[in-house]
Amino acid sequence: MAIRQKQEQRQETKLKQSQVLVDERVIVTSGSEEETIYDITESYDDDASQSSERIDSQLYGEWSIDLEIGIKLTPKKSFLVVKTDVGYKLLFSGDSEEKVKGLVNLFASFFPFEELSKEKLLYVLEDERQGEYKFSIDRSLNDKSVLLPNGEIVPIVLLKRKKGRIENQEDKDYREFRGLIFDEFEILEELKKKEYFELLKKMLNGKSVEDFPDVFYEVFNTTEEKRERLRNLLKNKRVKSVIEEIVRNANS
Repeated sequence: MAIRQKQEQRQETKLKQSQVLVDERVIVTSGSEEETIYDITESYDDDASQSSERIDSQLYGEWSIDLEIGIKLTPKKSFLVVKTDVGYKLLFSGDSEEKVKGLVNLFASFFPFEELSKEKLLYVLEDERQGEYKFSIDRSLNDKSVLLPNGEIVPIVLLKRKKGRIENQEDKDYREFRGLIFDEFEILEELKKKEYFELLKKMLNGKSVEDFPDVFYEVFNTTEEKRERLRNLLKNKRVKSVIEEIVRNANS
């Protein structure tokens, strides 16, 4: 028993210390098949400027990395989340894109200068029959887990809304907040995302949490109705905590 505990402690230490910057082609392998998710070495010429994504990832246990071939995902019941300079991406293998779309969308609702943690993911996902399409996932994913960049392994079932006919209003409001953010991020041109995030961070400098709705919607050029809704969502403790972090990081 003591030996097992020591092994687990060493594994946890390795988890926290393992951080790899990969500037290679990312390849997901499943059995004998390989699937290229995207090439982060590819660059684009846009008015003499180049834009490329850098992946900051932590890998451990059965997850392995080979700098010659990229990232090799071996667990059949796990997903890997990586951090890029324009946000977070979910890497997956073996499941159809439609089946995991809600999970992909959830991680796409996070700011690049926001830390990803289990607490920020809780109770956002829904079963397909529960309605909200953008964060709905197939029930067959319930037995899988997600590996976050900070080393946390989170069972997907914990990310789904609590059972019961009447849902906690705090959870509903937080899901709505993530949905509002996702809606704005989704329509951005991929090559322009970094510019938008840099502008948002610059305009938040010297501002307070209460200023966030005005600054956010000025940058993303959205409606007064959405701006007012975000103001109201600031009353939600989880939402306010996220925005406090974003404003703090912008001012650091």
